[in-house]
Amino acid sequence: MTVARRPPSARQEELLERAYRYVLAHGLAELSLRPLAAAIESSPRVLLFLFGSKEGLVRALLARARNDELALIDQTRQVGRHDDLTTVIRTTWRWLAAYAHRPLLNLWAEAYARSLVEPEGPWAHFAEQAVADWL
Repeated sequence: MTVARRPPSARQEELLERAYRYVLAHGLAELSLRPLAAAIESSPRVLLFLFGSKEGLVRALLARARNDELALIDQTRQVGRHDDLTTVIRTTWRWLAAYAHRPLLNLWAEAYARSLVEPEGPWAHFAEQAVADWL
């Protein structure tokens, strides 16, 4: 029997967005719940309650980052429906090269590399899913 997951609460979504902005600025490598909780005006206990564990929080953060990645892919597909390959490549490159997207790309690269080196962690299958998304 599988247990149905309840939808995230408004507070959980709010804290996930705050944590996501924090991780975009600071990365995952040295992520510690106390500094994160202080920065997003929460507490480690609340984060553990809402996400189950630090790994659960990291998985939620990576899923949030993946949503941004999928938005890029969707944008590229929209361009590709009406334009040639050169236009699609230019659109994708402009997005990837934009300074505003650097934090997301840093997070993406960190998660991708860690999923290859530590395949059992919260980033398990991140690289595999990312490649499948892009193909």
